[in-house]
Amino acid sequence: MKFMVENPEYLKFMFLSDDKSSINIEEDKIGENNNTAFNVFKESADEYLKEINMNEDLFVEKILIMWSLVHGISVLIAKKSISHDENYLNMVEKMIYDTLKGMEVTRL
Repeated sequence: MKFMVENPEYLKFMFLSDDKSSINIEEDKIGENNNTAFNVFKESADEYLKEINMNEDLFVEKILIMWSLVHGISVLIAKKSISHDENYLNMVEKMIYDTLKGMEVTRL
């Protein structure tokens, strides 16, 4: 996230262009895909979720929540749509932690 915020042109190239790769979800699992940035993120997220003993049935949903949060907030901070007087990395880390902490997934 820090790299994306500090290099907004790379952010535009990687995430705001007409990228044809997608995140494939098959049988409640994230399938193989060509999105290298997401794969790196997913591997880190998998490790984190295992560390905190998250139920593996929730991994797909939690990873997508974290990816969406980090992706969206990166764009907003890079575009200066959000300015924060504290360290934005600490802010986002707290947001992710609070989102995951004790959160039950509600299915519609």
